[in-house]
Amino acid sequence: MIAGHAHLINATEEDSYSHRSGIKALKMFAMIRRSGLKPDLFTFSSILSVCGDLAALEQGEQIHAQAMKTGFLSDLVVNSALVTMYNKCGFIEKAAKGFVEMSARTLISWTSMITAYSQHGRSMEALQLFEDMRMAGVRPNKITFVGVLSACSHVGMVHEAENYFKMMRKDWKWQDVSKVRKMMKEEKIGNIRDPSRIIIRDREYSFRADDRSHSTSSEMHGLLEDMLEKARGMGYVPYKKKTYSSTVHHSERLAVAFGLLNLLMDAAVRVVKNISMCRDCHGAMKHFSILTRREIVVRDSRRLHKFSGGRCSCGDFGAWL
Repeated sequence: MIAGHAHLINATEEDSYSHRSGIKALKMFAMIRRSGLKPDLFTFSSILSVCGDLAALEQGEQIHAQAMKTGFLSDLVVNSALVTMYNKCGFIEKAAKGFVEMSARTLISWTSMITAYSQHGRSMEALQLFEDMRMAGVRPNKITFVGVLSACSHVGMVHEAENYFKMMRKDWKWQDVSKVRKMMKEEKIGNIRDPSRIIIRDREYSFRADDRSHSTSSEMHGLLEDMLEKARGMGYVPYKKKTYSSTVHHSERLAVAFGLLNLLMDAAVRVVKNISMCRDCHGAMKHFSILTRREIVVRDSRRLHKFSGGRCSCGDFGAWL
């Protein structure tokens, strides 16, 4: 059943339904543990995938500890799921540690780590890992090249991207490179719906642009207005002044404000968003990370942004796309 919920998250077209399935899977896993039953390898890998998709770091770390106690962490599938979970939750260092500690690596393992580096704005490490993969004799697939080409696009490496396209034709005889271009376009476009989500104490909260449906909406909007006023005093200027009133209420800002009001003072705020973050929100988040002295992580449809001390892990390149 847990595996079924994990599959729903990845396969369903209804975003809110898929996330409800993820929350249900987490509750089912907790029930299994309380009942004294022992999860198997497939259950561990599935529930780690759920944690990654929901950016549920706290739950993911707890399951990581349980997998270690049971000895299942040595399994390649579970370890790969662990690496992906930490990547999606914004812990690239832990993801890399898990990858290095793998006793063996499959194409999926290599591709997942290349994609992780790309999403975190660490393009050179993604490209170096691709070369390491080639040296290890592992043949890349189309998904691998999407990760490699995305790494190039994230930092404007046009010449390198062209070379990789040529490599696809010459070294691997892939004539239909257009399929990879299509996959990259789909990755860039993302989902047209714009909810942002945050998980706090095993419960998911969802926000949409200009959302005032929550019981703490007035506090959230008040906090945003206060932070934006202070940010302007620090030099923040909205990207488009004429649309300033609407950008105050973009879904990721509301989710971050809710997290700031409800999480422990030193806890990082982790938000998942369906489409790319706009340029104005990106600039605001940098200032919010200074004002709150917190790490703010926003995973959008293209990459993962980790804001800390006024800087973003994407090197601000993502803000210009």
